[in-house]
This record gives sequence, C-alpha cells and structure tokens, in this order.
Amino acid sequence: MIAGSLLTEFFLREGLRETPEWRALDAAQVAQEAGALHFLWQGLTAMARPNEATTEQAFIRPVFDRLGWHHLPQQAAGGGRRDIPDALLFTSRASRDQAAALRDPTDRYRLAAVVVENEARDTPLDRGSGKGGTPASQILRYLALAEPASGGAVRCGLLTNGRIWRLYYHGARSRAEGFVGFDLPALLDGAAKGEAGALDLFRAFLLLFRRDAHDRTGPGGLSFLDAALAEGRRYEQRITAALSEAVFDRVFPRLVSALAQADPQARPADPRWRAEAREAALILLYRLLFILYAEDRDLLPVRHAGYAAYALRRLRLQAAEARDQAHPLSATLTRWWDDLAALCRAIDAGDASLGLPPYNGGLFSASAAPLLARAPGRREDGRTAGRPLA
Repeated sequence: MIAGSLLTEFFLREGLRETPEWRALDAAQVAQEAGALHFLWQGLTAMARPNEATTEQAFIRPVFDRLGWHHLPQQAAGGGRRDIPDALLFTSRASRDQAAALRDPTDRYRLAAVVVENEARDTPLDRGSGKGGTPASQILRYLALAEPASGGAVRCGLLTNGRIWRLYYHGARSRAEGFVGFDLPALLDGAAKGEAGALDLFRAFLLLFRRDAHDRTGPGGLSFLDAALAEGRRYEQRITAALSEAVFDRVFPRLVSALAQADPQARPADPRWRAEAREAALILLYRLLFILYAEDRDLLPVRHAGYAAYALRRLRLQAAEARDQAHPLSATLTRWWDDLAALCRAIDAGDASLGLPPYNGGLFSASAAPLLARAPGRREDGRTAGRPLA
C-alpha cells in the first residue's frame, strides 16, 4: 500500500504518531475524508477506461480540492513543449490568483508549492508508453526545471494515475526512489472495512499530501513536510542505533543458540562446527535484515499479490500478533521457519509467478550455509532435534 524511500514504512506508521499534527487530526475527520474519497473513487471505477482528462476531472482534481489545494492547469517552466506539467498547486487562493495574473507562465512557479503530473487511471508509472520516458521520469524532469524556475519555492512533485499517489522531493538522496507513494484505493477499501492499519496509513497520506503540509508557517519558515523529513532522518538514526544494539547484543547470540539446538549434526565440542554455527547464524541474520530492508523500501515486490502471500512482512506480523496475544507456539511444528526457508530459496532462484527476479548474490544460496538447510533437523520419531526457531 506504500512505496518509495523518502520515508520508511515504520516512520509512516509509528514516527508520525509522535507529531502534534497527527494527534490534531481526529479519527472522525480521517474516517469522513476516507468515505468522501472512497465515493469519488467508486465513481471513477464505474467508468470504462477513462482517459487522462476524465481521470483528472472525475477524481484527481476533486481530491486536490478535498486536500485544500488551489491549482492552475498546464504551466510551462521554460523547458519546451514536452516540459509542461499538468498543474501547479498553491497553498492559498491569493497566491494562485496572483500567479494567474502574471503574463509569463514561468514566473508563476515562484508562487507555487508543488508541480503535478497526472495520468489516466491505472497507467503504469514506471513504464514508458513508447512516446517518450516514463511518467516517473517526467515528474523528475518537471521538478528539476521547477526548482530553479521558482527560486527554490517548488521542491515537491506530485505524480498520480488516480490509484497511485507519489510525492517526490527535490532534495532526496536518491532521485528515482526519493518519493513516498500510496495505493490510495487500497487504503480507502481498508478504511471502509474499519482496518486500523489502513486508517493509520490514510491519516499519513492526508498529513503529507494536504495543502497544510506544504505551507511554510512553522518555526524558521519550515513546513510540516520539512519537519517530517528531518524527523524521519533522526528517527532512522535512532532506530538504526537501537537495532544495532538489539541485533548484535541479543538477537545474534540467540540465533546461534537456536541453530545449535536445531542442528541434528551438532558437535558442540568441535571448534569447526561451532564456527559453522556462528557463520550460519550470521548469514541468517543478514538474510533477515536484507529482506526486511528490501520489503520496507519496496525493493522486493511487496505489492505483488503472489509475493505478498510469502513475504517476511506477513511472517513478522503473525509473530508480533502471537507475541502480543500470548498465543501458544508448537514445540514440534516449524511453519514459520519452513516459510522463511522457502522465501529465501525463491529470492535466490527467482520466481516469476511472485514477481521475483533471481537475486544471484550468494547470500541466499543454499551452499552459503549448509547448517540452515539441516535445521530444524528431524529425529527418527519425527520431532525436531532441538527447539524449533518458530
């Protein structure tokens, strides 16, 4: 339901909760906005293959209105005919009207906040149509032109096909991944069902995409988005430090111990086997960290229906629920371990039905850690050789 690396999923779900803006946006208001946008989306989905103009009129512009934006259509930034974005967004009616009165369209950028590229409903954003670049490359080009044309006023680009909404930031460390994106109808469907996770992400969407997020009325002339990006970086640093401590002080020793208990060929007195157990635990740890990072950053196909059923994210949520609700865990069944092992094999070899190309980096190769293929081992009575990992 989310994509991009501008802000992590963990910050969107947890870090934003710490802001006063999150607390000020009450649940009733979030539900009301979700209901209104859900109604608009249902109207668009009832249409057979709407073109870009129809998608704009029936859904995108009404969403802009509900988010509080004032807009002007198709404003050139001086780059030529192919460099005319679909709209400029303004934080006030006065700035929009003042911009509209200017004779040179390029001058209007100095009063704007966001440059916009719209596409027809469900148009792929990262695949070209044969007439030029991809929509994603278009918005990056518009943003590169808009930032100097506006004297630094326009630092964000908004790209949408109605379903996917992306907010690009000009100062991002990675231009191609420097956006935060939401599958808006998926959030609206979840919100209509009362799903807490969907409602929380929809609240995050409102906070980041509404006009108020880009109005520079905060301390030092900063906007809420500026503050959120800065806090997001600090949040990542704190989480990274805490994760490093937890991983190497607590998780790694427990992994070594658990693998040692689960290996049917365990030889605790043999220093070579002890070294193999430590190496296997380290490889397992790196696999877990790799997958968690790649899923969080949308580098693995988490939005693919096939992959989602096997994702580590799914196992993580199941484990968290079992822990939070104190569910008893089997002493013999190893379903989570088996699912994780299958996922690692799929990442290594690739699986087109899951949208997975082969990784081929060696980390997920079965030969990298034979002990992982043996654990949890089986005794003659069918029980595991030691305590299962899940």
